Amino acid sequence: MSALLEVQDLRVTIGTTAAVRGASIAVNKGETHCLVGESGCGKSITALSVMGLLPRGAKRETAALRF
Repeated sequence: MSALLEVQDLRVTIGTTAAVRGASIAVNKGETHCLVGESGCGKSITALSVMGLLPRGAKRETAALRF
């Protein structure tokens, strides 16, 4: 089964700060994915990068991003 959303090796930098390093996510049809973690660990930046809504100055790099 192919995933509805697949992200491989996501890296996001804001200026010289690495906000996300090496995140991978796969969500199949009928699944719910919850992204949890400590404050400041990159949950919001990860979600914003998948949607293409990063703030100015942020850079997204990924091996694969399929929706």
